[in-house]
Amino acid sequence: MSLFKLQKVMVFFQEREHPIVFEDMKDQKLVLKEKCKYKIKYVFNVNNQAIKNLQNITSYFKAGLCVSKDTVSFGDFNESSSTYEVTVPKEGWNEAPSGFLARGSYRAKIQFTGNEQNVNFEVPYSVEIKNAWE
Repeated sequence: MSLFKLQKVMVFFQEREHPIVFEDMKDQKLVLKEKCKYKIKYVFNVNNQAIKNLQNITSYFKAGLCVSKDTVSFGDFNESSSTYEVTVPKEGWNEAPSGFLARGSYRAKIQFTGNEQNVNFEVPYSVEIKNAWE
């Protein structure tokens, strides 16, 4: 059994009432309006042993090139049957890029590492930036 299990990902928007919820993020598409403000909540379990220095690394690729890579330290988590929740950013909001060059489709991946890189969990997905909500 894996040490880390991602249960769901929730995306909250400052200008929308309800979040988007992904039970299985793998190969899903997240649509963002350019310049929208958003937060991401990760809901996960830690199994079998504690995880030290759990980090979230999110990478975005356009036309095969890595255009952005963000690393956020979540901290230490003990083994538990209950779920943990971490929201990124903890304060304030992320802002989606804007402009003609920013619009379009991106490949993305979320990686979780910890225990000196021994815990490794990766989820591919895609992001589309549009000039208006659908």
